Amino acid sequence: MSKVLVSFTTRPKTGSEGGVGWLFVEAAVKRSLRTKEPLAVVIDDRDYFDVSCHLADLSGGSNFVHVYPVMLPKWAKAAYGNSRTRESYLAWVPRARRQIADVATKHGADVIHQVTFATAVLPAAIPATTPATKIWGPLSVPWAPAPRRGKKAGRLHKLAFRAARGLALANTASVDSIIAQNERTGDFLSSGKKLIVEPNVFVDPFNVSGIQAEETLLVVVGLLTNGKRPWLAIEALTHPLLHDHRLAFVGDGPLRSDLERLATKYGVFDRVSFLGRLTRDETMTVVASARVLVHPSVREGSAWAVGEASSVGVPSVVFENVGASTTVRLSNNHGSICSESGNPGAALAEGILKTISRPKPPPSLRWSTDRLPGLLDDWWSQR
Repeated sequence: MSKVLVSFTTRPKTGSEGGVGWLFVEAAVKRSLRTKEPLAVVIDDRDYFDVSCHLADLSGGSNFVHVYPVMLPKWAKAAYGNSRTRESYLAWVPRARRQIADVATKHGADVIHQVTFATAVLPAAIPATTPATKIWGPLSVPWAPAPRRGKKAGRLHKLAFRAARGLALANTASVDSIIAQNERTGDFLSSGKKLIVEPNVFVDPFNVSGIQAEETLLVVVGLLTNGKRPWLAIEALTHPLLHDHRLAFVGDGPLRSDLERLATKYGVFDRVSFLGRLTRDETMTVVASARVLVHPSVREGSAWAVGEASSVGVPSVVFENVGASTTVRLSNNHGSICSESGNPGAALAEGILKTISRPKPPPSLRWSTDRLPGLLDDWWSQR
């Protein structure tokens, strides 16, 4: 029997969701070549040239792999160009469903698996009427609106997120199996379905030889936005037992000037560095030289940064009931999960102190990209 893999955004050798889409396509092709099982790949037409070029090198012209690009409607392509927006995805889905149904019938598919987009708030592209086993994920469901420092989410924001969770239940109703990026998403969506929890984190190895770790360096990696709550890391730095520690921010965003003022207000500006946007190698060098990755985000599917930190032997401190907490648990490398109750800045500081009191862990292979073909074997055999 053949398999159908669906990926809306598929960008070889890049980061973010498009990079994840490509990793799944690459793994599925390798699996097809190994098992001699036909594979159909359904993608956005805008990615077709790059994907087909990379697949030609990977598959060697194998007859087992077929790629089916789905074009956006002309109005959507004119409106969104090459951007992979949620709106462009919604315009792509109806055409994709028709193409997937035809492909599944043509190839006699027994499994259809969609990997991107990875949010259950948007509808799946998998046609509900297909007799094939329908798998979606890894995906996530948002749990909290992005806060602003010192302010709670308003009533409209809370209602919007309740509505989003309702959409997620409706969108996954016709799916047979769900691969959830975190435990909370799994608990919410699992009723009557097969469920696997596997964060959407796939990390290539990084050579840490020659990098000197600093026992007093803390690092935050990510956009400086409300959803990431970077101000909590500065608040944590004011804890008396962290008086000799430094904090480095890797990444930029609209909150940078506010954070600089906050660091000055708290008297820790001389211990805070804003490094801006860095390349992956530069980022990984900074992370590998740190003692702890501080990740105070409130909205997270799985936290790629946590997985990358574990791959260079750096534990992370995160908050409970966020996707990052699942990644910390599965990393199993002495990280800490903080409670949201009370003072979150103080809780983050306690988590940091707890983490640095434990032995520094070795680099982890838990999130290696090499595990992907085996994951597909497991997922596609559990119909």
